[in-house]
Amino acid sequence: MEEARRRAGELVLDLEEKAAELEKNPPKIDAKQLEEGKAAMRNAIAAVKKALENIEKAAQVADNERHV
Repeated sequence: MEEARRRAGELVLDLEEKAAELEKNPPKIDAKQLEEGKAAMRNAIAAVKKALENIEKAAQVADNERHV
């Protein structure tokens, strides 16, 4: 569980760094494609954050069951 939590956290940080870089230095592509790419990045970050939240909840449940 710790490994999953660590990896998900690292992925969130990596995606957020890439999104920030995309904002600072957008590629020279069509504006519509750029916005679609940014939206996909935002969706990916939200999905990984939700997965991390679920991992945290599962870890808490597992920890609580160990102490019962």
